Amino acid sequence: MFKRVMCLCLTVCLSLGLLMMAPMARAASDMKVSDAGLALVKFYEDFRGQPYIEPNGRYSIGYGTECPKDKVEYYMQNPMTKEEAENELRKVAVAFERAINRFIDKHGLTYTQNQFDGLFSMCYNVGTAYLSSGQTLIDALCNPEDVNGVINAFVIYSLSGGKRTIGHLSRRLAEANVFVYNDYRMYPPTHVTYVKYDANGGELVGYDVQGYDARLTAEFLTSATREGYEFAGWYTDPVEGELISVLDMYDDGNRFTETVLYAHWVEITENPDVPESPDVPESPDVPENPNAPENPDDPENPDDPENPEDPENPEDPENPEDPENPEVPENPEDPENPEDPENPDDPENPEDPENPEDPENPEDPENPEVPENPEVPENPEDPEIPGDDIITKPPFEPKEVLMYKDDVVRHSPSIHYVPMKFVDVGDVVLILEEPIENEGLLWGKCEWGWVPLRYTDYYGIPELPPEPEKPVTTIPPDYTYATVTNSYLRVREGAGTNFAEVGQLKKGDQVRLLEITSFNGGQWGRFKDGWIYLTSYTKVETFDKPLDGIDEPQKPGTRTFGTVTNSYLRIRAGMGTGYAEVGQLKMGDRVEILETKTLGDVMWGRIDRG
Repeated sequence: MFKRVMCLCLTVCLSLGLLMMAPMARAASDMKVSDAGLALVKFYEDFRGQPYIEPNGRYSIGYGTECPKDKVEYYMQNPMTKEEAENELRKVAVAFERAINRFIDKHGLTYTQNQFDGLFSMCYNVGTAYLSSGQTLIDALCNPEDVNGVINAFVIYSLSGGKRTIGHLSRRLAEANVFVYNDYRMYPPTHVTYVKYDANGGELVGYDVQGYDARLTAEFLTSATREGYEFAGWYTDPVEGELISVLDMYDDGNRFTETVLYAHWVEITENPDVPESPDVPESPDVPENPNAPENPDDPENPDDPENPEDPENPEDPENPEDPENPEVPENPEDPENPEDPENPDDPENPEDPENPEDPENPEDPENPEVPENPEVPENPEDPEIPGDDIITKPPFEPKEVLMYKDDVVRHSPSIHYVPMKFVDVGDVVLILEEPIENEGLLWGKCEWGWVPLRYTDYYGIPELPPEPEKPVTTIPPDYTYATVTNSYLRVREGAGTNFAEVGQLKKGDQVRLLEITSFNGGQWGRFKDGWIYLTSYTKVETFDKPLDGIDEPQKPGTRTFGTVTNSYLRIRAGMGTGYAEVGQLKMGDRVEILETKTLGDVMWGRIDRG
């Protein structure tokens, strides 16, 4: 019986203890990526309806989701739609959400939605392994209030194929900007930036890139070392340039200006066989003052000829009685100057400097009894303020608008925010709130986000912009080169600012032009790595022979180009379908045909990629 009672008591105590501990237990995190976070992922992943090969050899499709090998041929013939791609993206997102929630629970963190979204986009691109192995990233994510620490931790994970790319760097900055500032812009503000380090003959101690907010003046996290040299600091040029002491540089006018800092070195000279001064000793036999001792009796030099009697100069002829002059005031007659000769009987202030009987204010300088406007009351019955008869603006009623031109719905009312949905000409959009004006455009809130009303009938039939000028393409003469004259120049996938940026050239770079396209008053030039804008930013010249060290010389004469007319075209490692696929071209791509051969009844052409 006693044992039963004891067991019952222990059971009750254990139950009470568990009940008391239950409120203290932290609920497991169950956050999910928001629509705005997915929109950021979709923007940077970009949509591709047909499979493509990643650098690691696997096939991807849609918004970067993996395409099984047995589905490659099917999707080549039947491209995936955007709706299907988004469904696949949401399925894949579940695994990333779980991994981030586990990280949050493991470290006892509480994340906001924007912090979760920024980290989700990064993990979707680089994976979740770094949440357990990347100590720099872990430290930053556990201390989200350290803004520069978070930005830098995101930026160091920007490698693609072992190289830092502008696309990955831009994405990391955008994700960090969402994480720290709850700012869902497609591209981050220019003060959220990065700097690259060049050891300039030495070796880096730390990462070769550092991200930071320039308004917070970050400290350097990377140094450099070089045998036989002393590190002299980071400079803006390999040879000369400006010494940079803190990271606060950014270009407010250019989003993708890339800053590179170069290590400078001072050679350490060692010459042990030659003393610094072999023939001149340190004058051991010649004292500084051979006729005077080193003042052994008085450290203040009592026999100094320049002060023979007293170093404190008690009987100085310039002050015979007292150097501090205690008995002679600065104004012996009156320190407050009651009979000052400079103002003895000032007619402007005859009796009192505070002017108590000023004729302009004879009674009181503060004039408490005279109101500022004695004849006008404080507007008790002003007809312009009718009180209860105030006319209030009626509430906004939702209004449908018709799209007269394709446009983009964005997360917030600005062209810098991520696109949430594309609306086509003829679509009807319901505006839910009073439109607001921003950046010179009128924006209306709809169910997907904010849509600019410029191409809608909100105020009547809109005035549409003229149709763009059709581009004209010409083939320049052989050995035509463009030299960059601007501080930098973006390289794009196609001729136009609507194409993705794939790289940059710096001032002085020379490239060989393969074709030139003119439209909208400007010219774009294509070289082997992409397209650059020629007008105002380059100097174009034609030579009679190829320039050394720029690109492979090309035989003079007529060159052959081909344009893809199918929805896609495979690039193979050799001539024939038996060779491995190494890439793809899409409809409209224009390539130079370097040589042609016939295999059976099929003509094959060789380009620079296969």
